[in-house]
Amino acid sequence: MAPHINLHLDLPVHLLSDSDGELCDYRAAIAEEHTGLKREDFASFIKAQERIFEYWGVFLAYELPAAGRTPKTGYWVEFDIDLGLIPKTLETPLRPEDIAAWHNSFMLFAPALAHLVRGVTAIEARDVTLHCVYDPPNAGLIAAFVPVAEMDKLDTIADLLWRNGIPFPPSHHRRIAAASELTFRICDANFPKEILPPTFSIL
Repeated sequence: MAPHINLHLDLPVHLLSDSDGELCDYRAAIAEEHTGLKREDFASFIKAQERIFEYWGVFLAYELPAAGRTPKTGYWVEFDIDLGLIPKTLETPLRPEDIAAWHNSFMLFAPALAHLVRGVTAIEARDVTLHCVYDPPNAGLIAAFVPVAEMDKLDTIADLLWRNGIPFPPSHHRRIAAASELTFRICDANFPKEILPPTFSIL
């Protein structure tokens, strides 16, 4: 089954390192309480994948704690969307022209998202989760959370995000075809559903 894409207004993980693989002692101390792991464990996870930290956009992270389960630790791999390619606001009520601009922006990145979904499905990365985070005008991200148990897939997922080989901007036909492959889940109560194109599936 193809993974869905989670939509957020803020990061769904706590970052434990910077993008150079330097562990934050303060954050690691907090993470020990939630994950049951030790600082030495976090350091070993970074050491095991130290080459990938040479690229910009990889962080050691753990999921936000939730009642009844221990959050997973893993690698947060993100691709920064050019802020010129996303609208400047999500403040509601949104004007019709704002909604149309968001529809266009989502469609612009639909082929890249579909490529990511297909790739994750092909390598059977069942515990990898996919995300889009929007905080205009400050940030827009396409990302994957790769649990430590699936770290052997980290290189492949980084390539799916950063070196997908898809022409940009994609053709209108490619955008339409890709939209039919995507399913989204809105993870924040305040995320405005109307910014998603009507052809997108929502769980």
